[in-house]
Amino acid sequence: MPVIGTAGHVDHGKSALVQAITGIDPDRLAEEKRRGLTIDLGFAWLKTPAGRELGIVDVPGHERFIKNMLAGAGAVNMNLFVVAANEGWMPQSQEHLDILDLLGIGAAIVVVTKADLVDTETLDKVKTTVAEKISSTVLAGSPILSVSAVSGEGITELLGEIDALVERTAEVLDLGRARLWIDRVFKIKGSGTVVTGTLSGGGLATDDLIEVLPGHAKARIRSIQSHRRRVESIGPGNRTALNLVGADESVARGDTLTAVGAWRTSDRLVASLRFVESLDYVPTHRGAYKFHIGSVEIDATLRFLQTPQDSGEPAIVSIGLTRPTVVDFSDNFIVRDSGRKVTVGGGYVLEPHPGRLKGDAAVVAARARLAAGDRVAYLKVLLDEAEFLRTDEIFVRTGLKPDADLDGVELLRLPSYVMSPEGFERISSQVELRVEAHRKMTGALYSVTCSVRASITCTPVARWRSRS
Repeated sequence: MPVIGTAGHVDHGKSALVQAITGIDPDRLAEEKRRGLTIDLGFAWLKTPAGRELGIVDVPGHERFIKNMLAGAGAVNMNLFVVAANEGWMPQSQEHLDILDLLGIGAAIVVVTKADLVDTETLDKVKTTVAEKISSTVLAGSPILSVSAVSGEGITELLGEIDALVERTAEVLDLGRARLWIDRVFKIKGSGTVVTGTLSGGGLATDDLIEVLPGHAKARIRSIQSHRRRVESIGPGNRTALNLVGADESVARGDTLTAVGAWRTSDRLVASLRFVESLDYVPTHRGAYKFHIGSVEIDATLRFLQTPQDSGEPAIVSIGLTRPTVVDFSDNFIVRDSGRKVTVGGGYVLEPHPGRLKGDAAVVAARARLAAGDRVAYLKVLLDEAEFLRTDEIFVRTGLKPDADLDGVELLRLPSYVMSPEGFERISSQVELRVEAHRKMTGALYSVTCSVRASITCTPVARWRSRS
C-alpha cells in the first residue's frame, strides 16, 4: 500500500485537501482543531478510482513545526505539493520545495488549492509561477492541477492523477531487512505500547521479534494494523501500527524499529551534501546543525572532506551525531542550521560505518562510493578497501544476502569470508613478498604459492627443505 505525503506553506489547505479526497480529518489533536492549524503529523488513507489503497501523511506547514514536517516527508516517496491560489508562492512553499528536492522526492502532483477564491486570470498566474519555481528541481514536469476542497472542483481529476502517479512510481524494494522510523508512540490500556511509521526494507509479521535502536530494546509484535484493519503480516512501503509486547518506556519518535540483527547503529557517517541554492552564507564546520533522516532529528557536526568547486556541486562531508541512529548506504537526509533555523542542504549517505581514513584517502574513498551507484557496486568498493569481509557482515553493511543477491558477481567465497579477485591478488602478493623476505633473512629454503581453485578456496602450497 503506497504512502503519499503533503507539503506546502501554512494555511494553504493541505489538511482540507486530504479530508476532501479521503473523508478523514487528519488533524487529530485538540489544539489543532481549536487553532485550525496543523501542528503534528496527521494520517489518513484513500481508495482511488482504480481500487488502489494509499496511506497519506499530512504535514504541518508552519516554519515552527518544520521538524515535524521533516519527520513525515522523510519516510515517503510521493508527494502532493500544495500552493493556495489566493496567496500564491510563499516562504514555506520554497523551503518545502527545497526539502523535497534535496530528498529526491520527484514523484509528485502540484495542487493549487482554494481555486474557488480567485478568478481564472489569477489562477493561471499562480500556475505559471509554480511551474517556474519547480522547473529546476526534481518536481519539474509534475502535473499542476487546480482544486477546491469546498466546491469539489478538480477533485475527480486529482484522484485520477494520483492513480497515474502510483502507476509510474517504483515500488519499495523488499530487501528482507525491515526498518521502521517511529513517528508516533502511544499506550492502549490493556494492550501496551503501540508504535506507528512507514515500513521500509522488508516485511514484518505477528509474533516477530524486533529490536528498537539505538537502545537495543527487544520486543515481540503482538498485532499489526494498517488503516485500522488488523493484518497478520505487512510488507515494505506501508503505513502501519504495531502493538509491541516487552517494549520499555523509553521508546519514542526518532527511534528505529528493526528486524533483529539486520542493522547496526552509527554516530558518524560520510555523505554527499548539496547546499540550498538560495542560502545567503557559506556553512562551515563551526556551525551547529540538526541532522534529519526519516523521523529522526539529532544534533550534528560537519567536517568538510571536500568543499564544492562550483555552485550546485555537492560537498563531501563527515557528519558526527550526538547519538547513534540507523542509516544505510544511499539514504537521503536533510541538514538544518540550529541557530539560524534554516535548511542548509541535504544529500545521501555514502558510508554509514566509516573507518579511520583521513585526508586524501577519505576523499578517494568517498568518491568511489559516489560512483558506486547500486549496492553490488558499493560492496565491491568495500571489498576493494578492506580486501575481505566476513560473510555475516555483508548483509548488515550492504543489505545484500550473500547466498542470493551475489549470484553472478565475480567474488571469491571462502568458508567465512568474501573477497574480490583483486583483493585476493593483493593479499597473495603480500604473502609471497613477506615469505621471500623471511627466507632471505633466515636462510631457509622454501616457497609459498597462493592459488584459487574453482573460485572458492585459497590453498597455500608450501615446500620446506632444511639447510644442509
